[in-house]
Amino acid sequence: MQINIKNLLEKCGLDEKFYPGKRLVKKLPQSGEHKSHNAVFDWTTPALMRIDIKAGLSGKNLEPKELRKYPVSFQSPTYIEIDTSAAINNNDRHEDDDEEEEEGSRGKGGSGKAPKTKRKQQSLNAFSRVMEGKIPEKGDIKKLVVMGKEIAKEAFESVLNILADQIKSLCVTPVNIIAAARAIKVSVAEPGGGLRAKGHETTSYRYQGAEMFGLENVPSPKP
Repeated sequence: MQINIKNLLEKCGLDEKFYPGKRLVKKLPQSGEHKSHNAVFDWTTPALMRIDIKAGLSGKNLEPKELRKYPVSFQSPTYIEIDTSAAINNNDRHEDDDEEEEEGSRGKGGSGKAPKTKRKQQSLNAFSRVMEGKIPEKGDIKKLVVMGKEIAKEAFESVLNILADQIKSLCVTPVNIIAAARAIKVSVAEPGGGLRAKGHETTSYRYQGAEMFGLENVPSPKP
């Protein structure tokens, strides 16, 4: 699914300038202990922009012993991956064409200067775009995951809009996003490997060492 990056950032309420090479943390403070979270906008890899929802306000991955104090909805990953390589390569091609035309004109004038290497020119192009505040306009959503569940492509637009609105309102609730995805009758993608829950909810199992954790006669997962 192709999106307009500028529009997405505006929907998320991101006021600070954001461009390739930059990483921002938008804090989403909540009342109550172990409920605050954050949205990490990471574009340190120019060809890939990623938005992560993380527990806490630091923008860093918490240690398991600390993470388990937060709601289950924040213990599983929620993120978006947006491929911006096509837009960046397109900008480079245009600027390379302009450079080649300029070098050709200089050659006719007998300047005798050797053309710049492509790698150096691309670096200058990237630096120039950042200095001028230019960013790729479009990107392709490659993956949208909520609470560890990969969302089906048919639901990208609806789920993305909900997530962006929640980030802007400073409160993300992954459980409600999953519920909305199911409400619009678009299935959440199954995990890879063909793994599916098996068993019957009325059947009880006994696990070795279960008494240590209070798990005697645990019912199987609902198929």
